[in-house]
Amino acid sequence: MSSLGNLIRSWFGAPSGSSTDALQEAIEVVVDNSTPKIRLVRGYKKKLKPPVESALDFIADLIKTIPGPIDATDRSLADNLLIKAFFLNRDEFEAIISVDEDLNAFFAENQPGDFFVMLGMQRDAKTTFGSRLQGDIVVRDVAMQSVTFSDQRFRAPSVSMDAAYQNLALGVLQVLAHQALEIILAEQARQTELEQLADELTAKIKAMARARRNLVLKKKDAADMHSYQEGQELLNQVEAELNTIETEQRGQNYYLDRLIQVLQHPENYITTELSTLHLDRTGILLSGKSDDPQKNINVLDVQLSDNPLRSVVFLKCNRETLMEV
Repeated sequence: MSSLGNLIRSWFGAPSGSSTDALQEAIEVVVDNSTPKIRLVRGYKKKLKPPVESALDFIADLIKTIPGPIDATDRSLADNLLIKAFFLNRDEFEAIISVDEDLNAFFAENQPGDFFVMLGMQRDAKTTFGSRLQGDIVVRDVAMQSVTFSDQRFRAPSVSMDAAYQNLALGVLQVLAHQALEIILAEQARQTELEQLADELTAKIKAMARARRNLVLKKKDAADMHSYQEGQELLNQVEAELNTIETEQRGQNYYLDRLIQVLQHPENYITTELSTLHLDRTGILLSGKSDDPQKNINVLDVQLSDNPLRSVVFLKCNRETLMEV
């Protein structure tokens, strides 16, 4: 088992190995998944140590808030707690598990039996009207929020919850590093866009200046002058923003600074909220708590930057049962 895995085990009460070696491995993971140019910065490992430690603490706390594992190890449980809650029907469920890369890679490398996995899915909701029981009275035309899921994916399948925690923690660390890379690429794209805009504005202003020199002073010259001044002001704004970006990108520390920015404040890029759902008597999944606590299903809603909201939950499954459902 890797030293990083041992460190993650220690967050959940298991014995750990060398925390120093584990931290160095975590640092290399974030550099590999952002940009290798960071390795050109002298002392990058020392500079990354505090933000990586901070990010790992955030990740450990996040993973501990994911509900589950929901026990779906026998056929009845899998049908009622897994398929009816998170899939449209058995056909969709079978189609998804048949092509899920993580799940099938795990099956190929491990013996049959129980396993643990995180199910992630895109959440969609709409308002519907139905009836509910209030005491002994049936109340009709009650506004309810029905929930459906799509793009279901199984992540971090593992032989134990400890292993699932480790695999998922490593995955979240990679996600944060990718976020830093996306910021860098977006800023570079913005720089290219501004350079093109500056060239276009410069050419347009020069053309307006030549045209003014060839015109006799007329009433419309005031409007022409106003357009000229507006163009010049816009060019100044573009050049100021461009200068800011170029100044920030000057030197090798730029890449390191962007990675540190994300690792020190992961809460700016990953937000979560615990959500309670329940199946009504007709099998429709609704937002909110049921009068019967045993019918409640908890998921964690996760928002990664501007990506669609996804709901996640840990499952305990049995390979044979899963394939037979």
